[in-house]
Amino acid sequence: MVTPDADLFQQIVEGVYDRWNALEDMITAALQKGNKTTPEEPLLRAILLCGAWELLANLDIDAPLILSDYLNVAHSFYDQGESKLVNAVLDSVRVAVR
Repeated sequence: MVTPDADLFQQIVEGVYDRWNALEDMITAALQKGNKTTPEEPLLRAILLCGAWELLANLDIDAPLILSDYLNVAHSFYDQGESKLVNAVLDSVRVAVR
């Protein structure tokens, strides 16, 4: 297990809070594009929001690295279906913001 980066965690939490509406819009657009419904599960929603924020805010970090990190988080909690959803949504967000 890697030691968590407290500064990065704080940046993510504050960033998601500050850009909540824009992030929700991006996620909703990505879901609609893939004919998916909005996930109601709070943890899955949090993964999508945090991943979208990192893709938007950390342009100096390669997108595949960010996607991989959030896929690992999804795999830790969910089966294949949710992980595929995270991958599809965050990849759509990546295309929109990069």
